[in-house]
Amino acid sequence: MTNLEDKTQKLADALSKMSSALVAFSGGTDSTLLLKMCVENVQGRVVAATAISPLHKEAGHAIGIAQQMGAELVRLDVPVMENPAFRMNPPNRCYICKHSIFQGMLDLAKREGLRTVMEGSIVDDLNEFRPGRRALADLEISSPLIEAGFTKSDVRELSSIMGLVTANRPSGTCLATRFPYGVELTEEWLTRVGDAEEVIRGFVDGQIRVRARGYDASIEVGLSQVATLMEAETMRKIRDSLIRMGFTNVVVDPKGYRSGSMDEDLSNEDRNAALRDGKNS
Repeated sequence: MTNLEDKTQKLADALSKMSSALVAFSGGTDSTLLLKMCVENVQGRVVAATAISPLHKEAGHAIGIAQQMGAELVRLDVPVMENPAFRMNPPNRCYICKHSIFQGMLDLAKREGLRTVMEGSIVDDLNEFRPGRRALADLEISSPLIEAGFTKSDVRELSSIMGLVTANRPSGTCLATRFPYGVELTEEWLTRVGDAEEVIRGFVDGQIRVRARGYDASIEVGLSQVATLMEAETMRKIRDSLIRMGFTNVVVDPKGYRSGSMDEDLSNEDRNAALRDGKNS
């Protein structure tokens, strides 16, 4: 048996012991693999729950994937934008958001008689600044892919073997990650950033982020795509589009896409406080 086969068997064995499950489903690579494995291995009912809010731009995509899989799907409205503490965008923003989402999922699971609530974090996530993982621990949410030792490369390889359309899908994150901490989040600006990224997607593939610093848009793409965006005619079209949306300055970050690049602005003290005790930091 290969290492991937060992991990896959471990995951399948763990899921087969479950009588029912609610899967937090975004339609991304990780949660799609987890949902597929649940459908194939959990003994009883499996429900995919997709969070609906201004932060989650890919809900429509998630719904389509679940339908293709034949999975039962529930849309869960997440009122996190109604929370003033979240809108102020503190370093523990991810904790506040995840706690809201997964408390809603626990409530849904209880109403539906589903025994386990799970989500698709992977081993790679343990090495990044993720205060939201504290919320998952506080609420006792299961992370089967981590427990089975899955990395991103494992997820993509197994997804490809299983013929999942998300095997090579770029990673996505909530739109709040596009703003500096301490800048108030509004639905208007979340929509603006999401629309700006759709414009960029018309020119390049792969990871795309538009980081909003005031009215300045800093575009992050894979390093191999930076030169493509920097071509004069391409940049003219992009600038024109983003300025019409309300940005005043548009640049391409020469360092390319970095996961959580806004976290680079945080002090070690703020990082440690948010990770140590998310709800009180």
